[in-house]
Amino acid sequence: MLKAREMSHIRISGPKSRQKDVVNRLYELDLLHLINFKKEEQGFLDIGIPFPEGDTYSSELVKLRGLISYLKISGKGNFNINLGQASRKLLDVYANFEDNAKRLDELKKERESLTNSLGNPLLKLETRYDLLEGYKSVEVFKGTVKAPIKEELARRGLRDCHIIEKNAGSEYAIALFVPRKKANDILPLLKEFNFKERRLDFNIDQNQLVRKLQQANEEINKVENGFKKLSAENAEFLLGYEKKLSELSEKAEIPLRFGASKNAFVASGWVPTDSFEELQKAIAKSANNLTYVEEIKHAEGHNHEEEEQAPVALNNPGIVKPYEFLLDLYSLPKYMEVDPTVLMAFTFPLFFGFMLGDIGYGIVTTVLFFLLKRFFKSKDMQAILNILLIASISSIFFGFVFGEFFGLEIFEHPLINRAHDIPTMMMITMIVGLIHLNVGFIIGFYNVLKHHGLVKAVQEKLSWLILELGIAFIGLQMLGLFEFGTIIGAILALAAVLMLYLAEGPKGIIELPSLLSNTLSYLRLFGIGLSSVILAVIINKFANIFMAMGGFYIIGAILVLLVGHGLNIFLGVLGSFIQSVRLHYVEFFTKFFEGGGMPYSPFGKKGL
Repeated sequence: MLKAREMSHIRISGPKSRQKDVVNRLYELDLLHLINFKKEEQGFLDIGIPFPEGDTYSSELVKLRGLISYLKISGKGNFNINLGQASRKLLDVYANFEDNAKRLDELKKERESLTNSLGNPLLKLETRYDLLEGYKSVEVFKGTVKAPIKEELARRGLRDCHIIEKNAGSEYAIALFVPRKKANDILPLLKEFNFKERRLDFNIDQNQLVRKLQQANEEINKVENGFKKLSAENAEFLLGYEKKLSELSEKAEIPLRFGASKNAFVASGWVPTDSFEELQKAIAKSANNLTYVEEIKHAEGHNHEEEEQAPVALNNPGIVKPYEFLLDLYSLPKYMEVDPTVLMAFTFPLFFGFMLGDIGYGIVTTVLFFLLKRFFKSKDMQAILNILLIASISSIFFGFVFGEFFGLEIFEHPLINRAHDIPTMMMITMIVGLIHLNVGFIIGFYNVLKHHGLVKAVQEKLSWLILELGIAFIGLQMLGLFEFGTIIGAILALAAVLMLYLAEGPKGIIELPSLLSNTLSYLRLFGIGLSSVILAVIINKFANIFMAMGGFYIIGAILVLLVGHGLNIFLGVLGSFIQSVRLHYVEFFTKFFEGGGMPYSPFGKKGL
C-alpha cells in the first residue's frame, strides 16, 4: 500500500509476420505500458510503420466523429455487424446526412436573407417604393437617422424639402425629398443625425417575404426533424462503430512505437511484475511460440536510473482509493517513492473531524453527501464525496469527544471542552503537528536512504529529528526535569545544523525556522474548530431571544437556526477541507515527497 505496484521492464521481439497477432493480444491483455522506440539507442533498427489499413480506419473515424458531433449523439454504442457491412451502412448514413446538411445550409442562408429584407427599416415608411426613385430635379435620401429630423428641417427653414419619417425601433426611417440644387446643403444636417443610406428592391412584396420566410422555417424544421430521426435510428450503431474504429485505428498505428527491421520487430515497455508471466505465456501462444518475451535486467549502476523511469500504478485498497484524487491534485509519486495515500486516508478525516467536531453537523453532512452520491456519478465527484462522507463520520466521533450538538453542550463533562480547555486544545494540536511532521521526516529518511545512501539520509532527514531531540533536552532542563539537558541539547542541535549545512549548504540553514512555523501551522486545527463553535453559540443565542418573544417570532427563531447553522456548516466543511488539504500539501509532503511520477497507461481496450 505504501508502494506502487512493482514493475518489470520487458522486451518483445519476433518476426514481422506475427506482429499483428502480438498487437491484438497485447490490446486484449491491457497490461503493457509501451516505451516509444528511439532509433539512436539501437541503430540497426528503424521506427516501425503502421499497418496498411490504418489510413482507411483514420479517414472513416474522422468522418464518423464529425457525424456524431454534428448530431450531438452521446451514450453507449452497440456494434454487432461485420466491418464490411458497417462501412457500407456508414456510407449510406453519411450520404443522407450530407445531402440534408447541404440543404439545411442553403435554407438557413435563405432565411437570413429574408430576415434581413424584412428587417429593412424602409419598409416602415409604408409607401410606394417606385415613388422613391426616378426624379430629375429632386434628390431622394433614403435611410435611417438616430433621432427625428423633421422638426429640425422646419426649424432651419428648409421648407422646400419634403420628408416621410417613421419610428423603426432604435432608429428612424426617412425618405427625404430635396431639390437637387440644394442637395449639398442638406448633407451637414444628415451627417449630424448620423444618416445611413439604405436600399430597397422596387419589386419587393412584404407579404410575399413573410410567406417565404414561413416556408423556409417549415423546411428547416423538417430537415432538423430528419436529423433527429437519423440520430435516433443510428445512434447505437454510430457510437459502437466509433469505438470499434478507435480500437482498430489504435492497433494499426501502434507499430510506430516499435522498432523494426525488414523481417522483425521489437517492442519494449513496463508490465506489473505479478502479470509478467501471464503476458509472456499469452504472447507466446498468440504467435505460435515464434516471439520472445524477456525481462530486461540492468547493470547495478543503471538499475536505479531505470526504475526511476518506470510508470506508477498506485496499489491501494478500495477504502483508500478516493484519496488518490487528492494526491493527483498535487502530484503522482515517483516509482521508487513512498505512496502517502494510505497515510492521508488516516490523517485527513482526523484533521477534518477535529475541526468540524459536532454531532449535529456531522449527521447533516453525512446525510447530505450520501444523497449527493446518487446524483453525481463522475469518478472525481464520487471520490470527493466519499472523502467528505468519511470525514463527516469523523466529525460525529469528535462531536462526542467535545460533547457538542449544533453548538449545544450536551454532556456535562465531555472528554475535552474545546470552547474552554483552550491550553489543552493548543497543546494537542502542537503534539499532533510534531507527530505528523516527524512521520514525514521518517518517510523522507527512507526515500533518501533508498536513493542516495545512509550518509545522505542522515544529513538531510535524520538531522531534523536530532534537532528536535536537542530542543527537547533543553526544554527538559528549563522545566527542571533533566540536569544536563542544555549541554546535551546544544550539542545535538549544533550537530544537526552542521549536518543540514553539509547536505544542503546555506539553504539548509535558512530552512531551520520552518520547523517552528510548520509546527505552529497545526494550530489551525484548533482555530477553525473554535470559530465554528463560537458562531454556533451566537446563532443559538439569537434564536433563543426570538423564541422567548413568542408568537410570530418563533418563525424567526426557526429561520435563524436554519440559515445560521446552514451557513456555519458550509463554512465549516469548506474551511476544514481546505485546511486539511493544506496541512498535507504544505507541511507534510514537503518533508519527503518529490513527485513527478509517470502514470501507468497500458496499451489496451480499457483505455477506450
